[in-house]
Amino acid sequence: MACNNAFCIWIWEHYTLIIRAWGILTAVVTWAIGIDLCTSVKPWVGAYLVFVAVVLTLLEGAFLIGSCLDKCCNINNCCGKFWACLRWFDNWKRGGLYIVLSIVIWIHPGTNYICGSLVLSLGILYSVHTLYESTVKEIESQREEYQSLENI
Repeated sequence: MACNNAFCIWIWEHYTLIIRAWGILTAVVTWAIGIDLCTSVKPWVGAYLVFVAVVLTLLEGAFLIGSCLDKCCNINNCCGKFWACLRWFDNWKRGGLYIVLSIVIWIHPGTNYICGSLVLSLGILYSVHTLYESTVKEIESQREEYQSLENI
């Protein structure tokens, strides 16, 4: 990256950890507000937030049990197919899904704007992470090419 600031470098070094923590925080807040809104005047808003919270929990919590599922689940059984579907949602797909889910949250005013902001920001963070990973891969390939030219 073009940033030489120590804080900027620290953020890019720990970007995946930041996204994971932000995702778990978003899931917890969405669960709390969704359950609270289920008992309000418009329970459909709360039901939608609970649905979003379930999606967030599945996608954000998958990294916790990912290595176990990679080793334990056969790709031909139900567990393996479900795990393959979760793994299909990589950075840009997950970011796009979160942005689309957040649009519906903004329809009804209220405390759900907090969830909408968190989910939208998480979608943007995942979209930026896709750009970051492609930039890192490009830099590493250029570095390897340069080192191979030096060895000649």
